[in-house]
Amino acid sequence: MKFAYSFGGNLYDGGMGYIASWGLDEIVRRGLIAKAFNIYSRRKGERPEWMKNHAALALFYRTVEKTARRLGYTLPPDFADIVLFRLFDKVVSWRLPDVDSIYCWHSMALETMRMARHRGIGTVLENPCAHRKVWDQTVQEELDLLGLSGRATSPSVLERDIAEYDQADRIVVPSLIAKQSFIDCGVEEERLVHLPYGVDTARFFPPEKRDDDVFRVLFVGEVGVRKGPLYLLKAWDKLNLHNAELRLIGPVRDEFRMVAGKLLHRPDIKAEGFDPKSERWYRRSDILVLPSIEEGFGMVVTEAMASGMPVVVSENVGASDVVADGKNGYVFPVRDVDAIAEKIETLYRDHELRREMGRQALNTARANRWDTYSSGVVDALSAVARKG
Repeated sequence: MKFAYSFGGNLYDGGMGYIASWGLDEIVRRGLIAKAFNIYSRRKGERPEWMKNHAALALFYRTVEKTARRLGYTLPPDFADIVLFRLFDKVVSWRLPDVDSIYCWHSMALETMRMARHRGIGTVLENPCAHRKVWDQTVQEELDLLGLSGRATSPSVLERDIAEYDQADRIVVPSLIAKQSFIDCGVEEERLVHLPYGVDTARFFPPEKRDDDVFRVLFVGEVGVRKGPLYLLKAWDKLNLHNAELRLIGPVRDEFRMVAGKLLHRPDIKAEGFDPKSERWYRRSDILVLPSIEEGFGMVVTEAMASGMPVVVSENVGASDVVADGKNGYVFPVRDVDAIAEKIETLYRDHELRREMGRQALNTARANRWDTYSSGVVDALSAVARKG
């Protein structure tokens, strides 16, 4: 058997590119790769013959984006989906080799999978969040609740993403929450593959010794509407903890600054922006809070657990699958400011509870291995491979 892999981003980079690299590496290790398509690869060493980069597409996209902004156009948040991903998808559909099955990523594979199915090639689609219809409804509800204008998803993007699902023989999801969203939208359960994301314990691990005694609450991710940091800020505003700080690691969206207002300006709140070496903050923090409105998985949860920290997450966080409430962390109702404040204060005041929960969290993280995910990717491709 031979497989193709398609990811319209930067492989071996952060975020989705990091996840994609684990599955692709397993395909390569087993000698099953025919061609891998991506925008750009940060893979070390000489680029292998089977890897096809499309950096020119990213250059074209950035040129269009800069020109539009210079002319005063307001671009939708999913502009990359509309321009870059569609271009990439079209190019891959033209260059699709003769393989047994192809692994694609959501929002960037409609034409590719249509071509594959036309040629009898098996199709697997990775969807790292809830069903797009559920995702759109959930995020739109939050935008409306906060009085923010605009659409969560452009209508054309929503239509294409949902159309992708019909072209996939298998749909890979990272959590039971995400899986249930597909079932609720009428997708047959036998087409769904549940593959939780792993954690790199060589990168994320507990410190031998802390370099300060500050009680530090950590949030890692985009500081915007979807991940719910507003509710964390409101909870923190209810507390007055001595020798404590809230540290936000991630880019702060402009619309969030408008909504958060003065809540962001307390001296015990540090908004650091993006940090490519976020692991250093895991090792200098006591708990992680992820109050997301929508979160297909949330790798920051298992990264924090691998660093020996208890986690406090909303019920809408996919990684709540691995959180045993009251043992290695807490799960609270979405948007429940009082519950967030209560859990933070409990862990602040009970050092022994915090330490024991941290030990339990570490044990959980060590069982969440990337090789389980990687093998699952190959298994899904093998299951839909064309016969004969």
